[in-house]
Amino acid sequence: MEILPAPEDSSDLQTIRRRLGDLAEFCRTCKNHDSSMNTSGSEKLIYECASQIQSRVDQIISDCSEIEALGDEDLESCFAQLQKELRMVEEEKIHVSNEIGILTGTYSEELNYLEDELERLTYLLDHMETEDMEHRNGAGHHIPSEEHPLSLRVPFDDAKFEMMELSDQIEKNNRMLQSLQDLDVLYRRFEAVEYIEDTMTGVRVLEYENNCIRLAVRTYIPNLDGSFSELNVGDISDAFVLDHELSVKVIDGTLKPDNLEIVPNDIHFGEILDAAKSVRHTRPLEWLLRKVQDRIVICTLRRHIMKAANSSRYSFEYNDGDETIISHMVGEVDAFIKVPTGWPIINSPLKLISLGSPDHKKISLTFLCKVQELSNSLDTFVRQNLQSFVEAVEEILVQQMHLEL
Repeated sequence: MEILPAPEDSSDLQTIRRRLGDLAEFCRTCKNHDSSMNTSGSEKLIYECASQIQSRVDQIISDCSEIEALGDEDLESCFAQLQKELRMVEEEKIHVSNEIGILTGTYSEELNYLEDELERLTYLLDHMETEDMEHRNGAGHHIPSEEHPLSLRVPFDDAKFEMMELSDQIEKNNRMLQSLQDLDVLYRRFEAVEYIEDTMTGVRVLEYENNCIRLAVRTYIPNLDGSFSELNVGDISDAFVLDHELSVKVIDGTLKPDNLEIVPNDIHFGEILDAAKSVRHTRPLEWLLRKVQDRIVICTLRRHIMKAANSSRYSFEYNDGDETIISHMVGEVDAFIKVPTGWPIINSPLKLISLGSPDHKKISLTFLCKVQELSNSLDTFVRQNLQSFVEAVEEILVQQMHLEL
């Protein structure tokens, strides 16, 4: 039988050994990962449980402060909706837990099988190199012992056939490696979905494909009678619950947001996204979603307050980008009002920052400064309420015009 040339055999054997080394390194990495997860699991579990309990307590306290102002019918409706969502979350959690158990078992079994195959292939490769050396030194052929279950029972002249068999085994193991990697990715996605839905109120994962997470976000708008006395109950009840769909693009292998899209796009979120990308939060995705929900609440309440304050004497526009309210008043004069952060949930006073006219009528700097000074020196109680503040500004404006004339 034809003997394979030595240089070619040596090169092929080295290639096979290198590929086996890559597979063995992957197995060690997986084992080390599982080991590190097990050694630090208790501390991480205690920390995560404490964090989740604190988050839940804060959320319950916040919700209770908002629910106290609701009527009986709103409470019953809200309670029924929360029970329905709780049942859905529990069912989804059981399903995800079962899937994770199956994936974990499959992952462990296939990893162990891959290690056994690598051990067998390594032994076969060492045996082939030993026979190669004996052949070159003229020591003849070595017939493997019947006592060893993994020994080869072919002469050196059939080494080419054995190398083909080893190549097939390597290809099979490569496919198994790819399967393990796919399972690992799927497992990480299940973990991310469970984390998002367990820690964030009103958030449900619709799709998690590649690096894009599509979320359904439900935001509950509070109705606090003390702070929003200018709103009718009917005005706010229509927007008591708002639904948005968010598409969050995350950085590969993490939950750190890289881009965001919102449907309907009715809020300004550029600053929130920039902060989530630049500032190192322990949970950047959770921080981003909570800030978006807070922004939805604030913008919705501001728009309803302006709607309730509209009258025949003036109307309002709201610019969410720079948080400015424009009041169109009688006499073709526009008042530009700066909205403080957190208003109207936080009782901070409004501030007049400028006056203007749509037909570009000139307003002297002296007149503007006088109106600003008088308006921004009003009582804090007056400046906290949009309607009363605009009425006071209008009165000051009329008085100053009469003085100038």
